[in-house]
Order: sequence, then structure tokens, then C-alpha cells
Amino acid sequence: MKSLKIAFLVLFLGNLCSAQVVSDRLGYMNSTEIVPANGLQIEGGQMLNKDVDYASPLLRNSIKLMLRQGLSDIHEVRIGFHRENKESDLAYNFEWLSLGVKLKVASYEKLHIAAIATWGFDLRTLQNPRGPDYYLQLSVPAEYYFTEKVRIRSEIRFNHAYEQSDFNVGIATNFGENIILEGGLVNNLFLVKRGDNGDKPQWYEFSYTNVALQANIGERVALDLSVMLPLFTGAEQLDPSDGFIVKGGLSIHIPHNPWRKNKVKIEPEGY
Repeated sequence: MKSLKIAFLVLFLGNLCSAQVVSDRLGYMNSTEIVPANGLQIEGGQMLNKDVDYASPLLRNSIKLMLRQGLSDIHEVRIGFHRENKESDLAYNFEWLSLGVKLKVASYEKLHIAAIATWGFDLRTLQNPRGPDYYLQLSVPAEYYFTEKVRIRSEIRFNHAYEQSDFNVGIATNFGENIILEGGLVNNLFLVKRGDNGDKPQWYEFSYTNVALQANIGERVALDLSVMLPLFTGAEQLDPSDGFIVKGGLSIHIPHNPWRKNKVKIEPEGY
């Protein structure tokens, strides 16, 4: 145990520098940055829902893991696993395995935009005669830099399985080289009753406030922690809860040789 503590201290002191791990775990929004082509990023953590009864299915007690591999300067591939911890046989518990692609759409001096397309399926339903349960999700994160250290972040997201649309927005600020603090709002809108037989569809709208922190340990490791509190719901819907949702985790960047190297080197002709 003593040697493990010494090794961790050496890692902490030896890697302090200005470079940062750009994680998709800060708060409840994805970043607009792509993992470099010579890097694999592992991001994982746990979410705990404490008495927020009306939370979205995407905000329940769960463990999440994401592998992000950069392929070029503008896109990466993503493999994720999302398992609900609740010990229950209810149908809405899940073990999602997901495959996705992240594309950098725009990268201007102050404005950055990306798009993420994800397909996931429930591992528990693989033997289902009608096929596994699945979802398709599209999200568009964007960031606008007011200064080098202050930026506004936003993300629009739609998940077809829950027929849920999200709009998240926040202000992120860098403190020094290794600390990022963000405060923002999360808004969920999802369909709870279809408008069949001439009935009007019923939507639930939930809004939350959240505070998130990311601490970079050198250029390869980042820790994250965020807390979400319910604010209000739409008119004639469920009352706000007194609970909270907390999320924490770890991101590790593992550099390696690029997938593709230019093996043909053209030398300038001499005269």
C-alpha cells in the first residue's frame, strides 16, 4: 500500500503541466473536442440519484464507461457501457452497450461545434425473439469562448427510445491550469403519453441546476464531480423533488502511435 501511495504521488508531481484532458464528463454536457488520432481515452464513473423521483431514465443510479478513440483531427469513435444499479426486475432497468461517432463540425477562433451520433442496445434483450431493445441518440454540443478561460457551453440532445429532448447550457471557467468549474441548467422534455385515438400527447418537462468541477492531474488524468438539483416542472405536472443527483468519475488519456502513418515521403527536388 505504501509503494502504491508513493507511485501515485510521483505521478501527480511528475505530470503537472499546462496540458489538459478534455473529457466529456464535465457536468451533463459533452465537449466539442475530439480525442487526438494518437490517443485512446477512457472515461468512467457513477451516478447516484437520491430521491429525485421523476428523473429521466438517463439520470438514474448507474455506472457508465466510455472508450473514445481518435481517428483524425475531426472525428472519433466511441464505445460505451451504461448499467443501472437498481436491484429490481422492472422493465425500465437496463444494460446499454453503445457505439457512436463524434464529428467536429466547426472550429472557429471563438465558436466550436460538434455532432455525436450514437446507437445503443440493451444487452438483456439479446435473446428477445423480436430483436433487442435499442435507441438512437443525436446530440450537438457547442462552445463559445468569451476569453481564453471563460466560455458558454450548450448541448441539444434527442433520444428516440425515451422520446426525450434535452437542452443544456452552462458557463465554464478555468482556474489556473488544472481546474475547471461550471454552473448551468439542464432541461428535460420527454413524452409520457402518446396522442393515440385522438387524445392529446402528454409531455413532462423537468429543469435542474447543476454545478460541476473537473481537476486535471497532469496531462493524462482528470477527476470530475457534479451535483444536480431539481428546480421546477412544467405546468400541471409533478411537483419538484427535494432530492439531488450526484455524478463523479475519472478520465484517463492513453497516447499511442497514430493508426495511420504517411509512409510515402516526398523529398523536394534539388537543382
